[in-house]
Amino acid sequence: MKTTTTLIATLALSMTTLVSCSDKENNNDESNSIFSKELTEMFPKATNVKWSTKGTHDVANFNSGGEIKTVWFSDDVDNNSQWQMTETEILMKDIPAAVKNAFEASVYSKAPWVADNEVDKLERVDMEVVYVIEAEQPTPETEVEIFYTVDGKLIKTEIEVDGVENDNSDELPIATLPQVITDFINTTYPGAKILDIDFEDNMFEIDIIVDGVVKEVVFNDKNQWVATETENVMHKDIPKPVLATLGRLSETTYADYNMDYGVDFIETPTTSFYVFEFEHKTTGEEVDLEIKSDGTEMK
Repeated sequence: MKTTTTLIATLALSMTTLVSCSDKENNNDESNSIFSKELTEMFPKATNVKWSTKGTHDVANFNSGGEIKTVWFSDDVDNNSQWQMTETEILMKDIPAAVKNAFEASVYSKAPWVADNEVDKLERVDMEVVYVIEAEQPTPETEVEIFYTVDGKLIKTEIEVDGVENDNSDELPIATLPQVITDFINTTYPGAKILDIDFEDNMFEIDIIVDGVVKEVVFNDKNQWVATETENVMHKDIPKPVLATLGRLSETTYADYNMDYGVDFIETPTTSFYVFEFEHKTTGEEVDLEIKSDGTEMK
């Protein structure tokens, strides 16, 4: 929900994209790399291998078992793992059924959107497997990427920049997550698996999945927890005091509005609240209604 994202951004001061490679790129199609041996061990059937350099990464493009793959290795001597990410292009018909079903239930599977028949499967060090489906619409010209877990849970949706070809370099994992953040996640969300990590201006935004629920956990520049957002909360999981306040306000203050289906739940060190989005039936004006877990409306 875009308005909730703005709210989290206000709480955290700054949040955008994951650590990306340098814009400096060397496409020399080198015949080999210092990681050639490691690549061969990982993919003994690799053919037509082409190497390039992007920032501090050696990148190999090749065919393996009938699939097109791109593998990223880190040249950073401080990085404990040299392999960073493997991107595999697979056909839409071959992706897990849960991912396909989730996408087909989304707005991006229907006109005017047209989905790419090739899907990117991302495997990254210390992170869960992610599937990325691309779709575009002609008017206005827009491209989006939809990220799913292997069991079809939506992670995020991103609008692509016009004219910029995405190579998934923005999805490279961060070399080292501060121990205090790792400890917080492990303690607060036992069994959580990391799906994505964004970092900019010394701020961390980490997508996790725990008990089948995707959450976004935000930390400030001192590695202190700022907020956790859970999107698309089920109606049955909303506390009765919140539903009572929602019902009363829907019949009074927001009687001329339609409520959006999605409901977000935000937790901070001092409070927790639910965010309901309304759209005016005539003017199209969008407003947010924030209700604390005890049913108190936030002003």
